[in-house]
Amino acid sequence: MARPPTLQTAIQTFLDARRVEAGAAPATLEGYGRDLKALATLCPPTLSEVQAEHLEQHLSGLHAQGLAPASLARKVSAFRQFFLFCCAEGWRETDPASELPPPRSHRRPPTPLSEDEMSRLIQATAQGLAYGGTESEAEALRARDRALVLTLYAAGLRVSELCALKPAQLDLAVGTVRVRGKGDKERQVPLADSAAQALASYLEGPRRALTSVAGAVAATLPVFVDYLPTPRRTPEAAPRVKPLTRQKVWALLRALAEKAGIQSRVTPHGIRHSFATHLLHAGMNLRSLQLLLGHSDLSTTQIYTHVEPERLRDVHRRHHPRG
Repeated sequence: MARPPTLQTAIQTFLDARRVEAGAAPATLEGYGRDLKALATLCPPTLSEVQAEHLEQHLSGLHAQGLAPASLARKVSAFRQFFLFCCAEGWRETDPASELPPPRSHRRPPTPLSEDEMSRLIQATAQGLAYGGTESEAEALRARDRALVLTLYAAGLRVSELCALKPAQLDLAVGTVRVRGKGDKERQVPLADSAAQALASYLEGPRRALTSVAGAVAATLPVFVDYLPTPRRTPEAAPRVKPLTRQKVWALLRALAEKAGIQSRVTPHGIRHSFATHLLHAGMNLRSLQLLLGHSDLSTTQIYTHVEPERLRDVHRRHHPRG
């Protein structure tokens, strides 16, 4: 058996292998790293000394704190994959995670927005949110928000895909976007005309104005940027521009939903779910939807098929020979 490294070294080697060999998404690696490093603070420093009891005690403590079942399932999955990797590397003869119960996720898909709610959210971007800075800066940010919401809904993007989107991935003349999703897999998704027009309008003027302060760095920035204008009290400070974060996208959607008077919880994944649900309601088949969403397994796409009984009855009446 190979000489076991420290637990911290083993964790970093595992994360590096997942990134390079398995092509794991940055968000997945971030989650693995967070879960494993939290575990490491409660375990002996040497990998060979870690026992099943350490894992069970850690998970029991998290359960007692009220951690959601889906979050616990993710941690169990991370531990199982990590120790399988350690055994495969010859660092351990036994797998302490093999005795853990299999991860069972109780994840429920978010409730999709109705088509009326989605229309109201898009309408809220026409007036837009209040922003500081000059009026031209505020207008540019409102143009960004409108393009962002329309793109999310038109292409069904994950929030990580939206934040990483680069201008070179857009073909607005044709009306498509090349999306780099989980596992670094690429797919091409059509854009609705309204989204393509909003993106073109945003890229041609507002985004150029927002990124002009970044100089040469602007070429490396994604489509959607966060702009912090010059504070009025400190005019000597320069405005800053940086990639838009997932957390900021969540905050933007919450503010727009409040402006639109939408009571439902609006999130990036909720809009992705609305995209899928509305397409299914319009008659799209599950295989086509799988390709648009970038799912490697059709069973993943099936969580979007919770169609209301009323709609099922209506489809049955219209299409059954004896309807």
